[in-house]
Amino acid sequence: MQRLSMVLKAQALAFFGYGVAWILIPDFVNDTILGWENIDNSWPRAIGVAFVGLAGVAYLVERKLESRLDLVWPLALVPSLYVVTFVSERIADTYQGSDTWWWTNLVVSLVFSIAVVGTRVMAKDNVTVG
Repeated sequence: MQRLSMVLKAQALAFFGYGVAWILIPDFVNDTILGWENIDNSWPRAIGVAFVGLAGVAYLVERKLESRLDLVWPLALVPSLYVVTFVSERIADTYQGSDTWWWTNLVVSLVFSIAVVGTRVMAKDNVTVG
């Protein structure tokens, strides 16, 4: 259970970092990292708000982990869907950003997906009913 708690804290920090970057410096993220110029900053900020919200959910689930173990699965689903999205963009050849950004997102999402599922399965074995 302690490993799952650590993974959820790390995931909350990663989501928060992504969110703050999208909210506070969308021009830098769009121009420098993604390679998209002259993009309206409203949608990146909205994505940042969603990431901060996910960070809050991960933090709250971690705080009440014993009683809300069922809410861990959506926190494993989110990075798994990111992995599917990143890979499908590469396969369809629709990604136009930098390779460093693509690989970083892929690796971080894959690590969190595997870590959350793995530690959740181990935590299930350690939970006692009653």
